[in-house]
Amino acid sequence: ACDQSLKNAACTLKFLDDLRVEAMRKVDDERVMEALALITTHWKVVRGVDTELLCIRARRSLEDRALAVAAMSSLAALLAAEASGVSELAVLLLLPGGLAVNEAIMRRTRSLGETLRSPYLYGTSKAAFQHHFFRMLHDTPQLVNLDKIYHVRTGVSTADLADSIADGSYGELVSGQVNF
Repeated sequence: ACDQSLKNAACTLKFLDDLRVEAMRKVDDERVMEALALITTHWKVVRGVDTELLCIRARRSLEDRALAVAAMSSLAALLAAEASGVSELAVLLLLPGGLAVNEAIMRRTRSLGETLRSPYLYGTSKAAFQHHFFRMLHDTPQLVNLDKIYHVRTGVSTADLADSIADGSYGELVSGQVNF
């Protein structure tokens, strides 16, 4: 029987490999924004119910969060204007702010090589909105429970598993794959 910590290491490394392969597949398919959204997801890798093994979280700067804050400020101003009975003409003054936020998101997306002519327009748009807006406000962790997804082949010795981790061939001893 293998040491549990070696099993945890091998399964966690297999998850990271699967994440890298999926991100590279999206890049190869010219779905760069979707790849970026995937790798900047807040991942929480656990074993069992409460044993957290790894937490991956993108570090968000104030500059990154500025678009989401501007958009929420515009939305709050719009709702306040509507609630206070301000005329629709005054509400139109908020339109330039919304357009500026949209343009900033589009520039960031284009800088990654994405275009609006992509056959994956829906996925690109969803990923851009998710990456530039939703996650700036609240980045909900995506739970990966290794017990439910990855399994070390039965009969593998501790020495064999340790050697496979050291030489990078652990993928041959671990079965399972995350559906991203």
